[in-house]
Amino acid sequence: IPSNAFLGKIKLRIKMIDDANGPDYDPCGTTGYGEVEDYSLTCTDNITSIDPADANSKPLINVYPTPIKDAFTLDISFPDNGIYKLEIGNTLGQIVYSEALEINNSNYNYNKKLNLGDLSKGVYIIHLSGDKTNTSKKIMME
Repeated sequence: IPSNAFLGKIKLRIKMIDDANGPDYDPCGTTGYGEVEDYSLTCTDNITSIDPADANSKPLINVYPTPIKDAFTLDISFPDNGIYKLEIGNTLGQIVYSEALEINNSNYNYNKKLNLGDLSKGVYIIHLSGDKTNTSKKIMME
């Protein structure tokens, strides 16, 4: 789920249609040429979802437990070995944690327990950049 996605209840409509005979269809029913179905989803920031097009190009950042009180585990799955820059910043753009990562292992993973308990409560942004990637994730300190 993108970091700017709406969190909460949403509706998802999936449409499968063979439009060879025209685009006429019933929005919530079945036609002779396809089908449309509506689903109700609840999106939270604890869900990690991958767009298949992005599956091999962006790191997946997981943080647990959430919300964060003191210490938390940062678990990142990278698309490839390489050199990356990890930064955690506040909403004012001030960097509160920074680390250079050299990923050189067969499973392309990074796992570390961080203790940032001295930080003020609020929203922080984990930012990860490298040669072929630039991705972020919001976290909440309580």
